[in-house]
Amino acid sequence: MGRDTPLRNRHRCPCPGSDVVCDNKCVDLASDERQCGHCRHRCMKGETCCSGVCMDISDDEDNCGACGQICADAETCCGDVCTTLRDDEDHCGACGVTCPTGETCVSGICVHHLPPV
Repeated sequence: MGRDTPLRNRHRCPCPGSDVVCDNKCVDLASDERQCGHCRHRCMKGETCCSGVCMDISDDEDNCGACGQICADAETCCGDVCTTLRDDEDHCGACGVTCPTGETCVSGICVHHLPPV
Protein backbone atom coordinates (compact mmCIF):
# COMPACT_ATOMS: atom_id res chain seq x y z
CA MET A 1 0.00 0.00 0.00
CA GLY A 2 1.22 3.48 -0.76
CA ARG A 3 0.65 6.84 0.82
CA ASP A 4 -2.93 8.11 0.98
CA THR A 5 -4.15 4.56 0.39
CA PRO A 6 -7.56 3.85 1.97
CA LEU A 7 -7.48 1.01 4.51
CA ARG A 8 -9.10 -2.22 3.41
CA ASN A 9 -8.32 -4.59 6.26
CA ARG A 10 -8.55 -3.18 9.77
CA HIS A 11 -7.22 -6.38 11.39
CA ARG A 12 -3.64 -6.08 10.06
CA CYS A 13 -1.06 -3.34 10.41
CA PRO A 14 -1.90 -1.69 7.08
CA CYS A 15 0.79 0.95 6.76
CA PRO A 16 4.33 0.42 5.45
CA GLY A 17 7.39 1.44 7.46
CA SER A 18 6.81 4.23 9.94
CA ASP A 19 3.57 5.45 8.31
CA VAL A 20 0.52 5.73 10.56
CA VAL A 21 -3.23 5.74 10.04
CA CYS A 22 -4.86 9.19 9.88
CA ASP A 23 -8.40 9.64 8.61
CA ASN A 24 -8.43 6.05 7.38
CA LYS A 25 -5.29 6.55 5.23
CA CYS A 26 -1.62 5.70 5.63
CA VAL A 27 0.48 8.85 5.99
CA ASP A 28 4.05 9.84 6.85
CA LEU A 29 3.78 12.30 9.75
CA ALA A 30 7.34 13.48 9.08
CA SER A 31 6.59 14.87 5.61
CA ASP A 32 2.83 15.08 4.96
CA GLU A 33 1.69 18.75 4.88
CA ARG A 34 -1.88 17.68 5.74
CA GLN A 35 -0.85 15.49 8.70
CA CYS A 36 2.43 17.05 9.93
CA GLY A 37 3.70 15.65 13.23
CA HIS A 38 0.30 14.26 14.17
CA CYS A 39 -3.05 13.53 12.56
CA ARG A 40 -5.07 16.51 11.32
CA HIS A 41 -2.26 19.03 11.84
CA ARG A 42 -2.15 20.87 8.51
CA CYS A 43 0.76 23.13 7.59
CA MET A 44 -0.14 26.68 6.62
CA LYS A 45 0.07 27.79 2.99
CA GLY A 46 3.74 28.19 2.01
CA GLU A 47 4.99 25.82 4.72
CA THR A 48 6.60 22.42 4.26
CA CYS A 49 6.51 19.53 6.71
CA CYS A 50 10.12 18.74 7.73
CA SER A 51 10.59 15.95 10.26
CA GLY A 52 7.07 16.49 11.58
CA VAL A 53 7.36 20.28 11.96
CA CYS A 54 5.74 22.86 9.66
CA MET A 55 8.25 25.46 8.47
CA ASP A 56 8.89 28.05 5.79
CA ILE A 57 11.81 26.59 3.82
CA SER A 58 12.34 29.86 1.95
CA ASP A 59 14.17 31.47 4.88
CA ASP A 60 15.24 28.68 7.27
CA GLU A 61 19.04 28.17 7.41
CA ASP A 62 18.56 24.53 8.52
CA ASN A 63 16.02 23.73 5.78
CA CYS A 64 16.80 26.14 2.94
CA GLY A 65 14.71 25.27 -0.11
CA ALA A 66 14.33 21.66 1.04
CA CYS A 67 14.12 19.75 4.29
CA GLY A 68 17.61 19.18 5.68
CA GLN A 69 19.38 21.57 3.26
CA ILE A 70 21.67 23.36 5.74
CA CYS A 71 23.36 26.66 4.89
CA ALA A 72 27.02 27.08 5.83
CA ASP A 73 27.89 29.20 8.89
CA ALA A 74 28.46 32.43 6.91
CA GLU A 75 25.40 31.92 4.68
CA THR A 76 21.79 33.11 4.92
CA CYS A 77 18.75 31.45 3.35
CA CYS A 78 17.18 33.85 0.82
CA GLY A 79 14.22 32.54 -1.15
CA ASP A 80 15.24 28.87 -1.04
CA VAL A 81 18.96 29.56 -1.75
CA CYS A 82 21.90 29.68 0.65
CA THR A 83 23.95 32.79 -0.06
CA THR A 84 26.62 35.05 1.39
CA LEU A 85 25.12 38.52 1.90
CA ARG A 86 28.59 40.12 1.88
CA ASP A 87 29.23 39.51 -1.84
CA ASP A 88 26.02 38.42 -3.61
CA GLU A 89 24.76 41.02 -6.13
CA ASP A 90 21.22 39.57 -5.86
CA HIS A 91 21.17 39.63 -2.04
CA CYS A 92 23.62 42.37 -1.05
CA GLY A 93 23.54 42.96 2.71
CA ALA A 94 19.99 41.54 2.96
CA CYS A 95 17.77 39.10 1.09
CA GLY A 96 16.32 40.60 -2.10
CA VAL A 97 18.58 43.68 -2.21
CA THR A 98 19.87 43.68 -5.80
CA CYS A 99 22.81 45.83 -6.84
CA PRO A 100 22.08 48.08 -9.85
CA THR A 101 23.81 47.39 -13.16
CA GLY A 102 27.42 48.46 -13.01
CA GLU A 103 27.68 47.91 -9.25
CA THR A 104 29.06 45.01 -7.25
CA CYS A 105 28.44 43.83 -3.70
CA VAL A 106 31.37 44.47 -1.36
CA SER A 107 30.98 43.71 2.35
CA GLY A 108 27.19 43.83 1.98
CA ILE A 109 27.11 47.22 0.22
CA CYS A 110 26.53 47.91 -3.49
CA VAL A 111 29.43 49.97 -4.85
CA HIS A 112 30.28 51.36 -8.31
CA HIS A 113 32.92 49.58 -10.30
CA LEU A 114 35.98 51.76 -10.52
CA PRO A 115 37.87 51.78 -13.82
CA PRO A 116 41.32 50.19 -13.66
CA VAL A 117 44.15 52.60 -13.03
